Amino acid sequence: MSNPTPPSGRSWPQRHWKLIVAIATAIAGVIAFLANLSQIGQWIEGSSTPTSAAKTVSNSPSPRYSFRPGDKIVQDHDDPRGCTGDARHAIDQPLTDPNGRPIGTLQLMNSLICNAMWGRFQPASALPAGGLDVTITVHRQSDGIEESYHDRINRVDQPLFTFLLRDDGSCFNVKISIGAPAGVVNSQTPCTR
Repeated sequence: MSNPTPPSGRSWPQRHWKLIVAIATAIAGVIAFLANLSQIGQWIEGSSTPTSAAKTVSNSPSPRYSFRPGDKIVQDHDDPRGCTGDARHAIDQPLTDPNGRPIGTLQLMNSLICNAMWGRFQPASALPAGGLDVTITVHRQSDGIEESYHDRINRVDQPLFTFLLRDDGSCFNVKISIGAPAGVVNSQTPCTR
């Protein structure tokens, strides 16, 4: 017995070729759209990122996003503000001045989504008159790369942070030097993974 032919004399694929082409085109369009989400995200967020030469906190969008969970595209020396959503304190180290009064907390911050680390200083609830002169540095052990930032802190709601370093799996530590009316405070965290 042979295959029956439809009354029009053409087989099903021949009669519906326009439908098949439309479905294939729609599938290809969806695949192309999904493959380009990261470029669309970069266009929406903007394309500028801070550079290591600036060494100041920028208001420009940073870093670029990729839309894949757990994979933001960041580089050494990028601004960490785009990575704070999942940031955790890898280390919190309380600091006191030479007279034993609390002056703040030295923190090594970590973002799993950005795969990055940075240093942060959170001032204590009361600052001495005249504020604090602070230099904070995050150090990556594997290659010795450091990122430092220096500023004068006059308000308790003014944390100070470094730009970030990509987490390459090695240990990191944070160093700080604080000029306070009671004297200079130097401290560093242990090298931590």
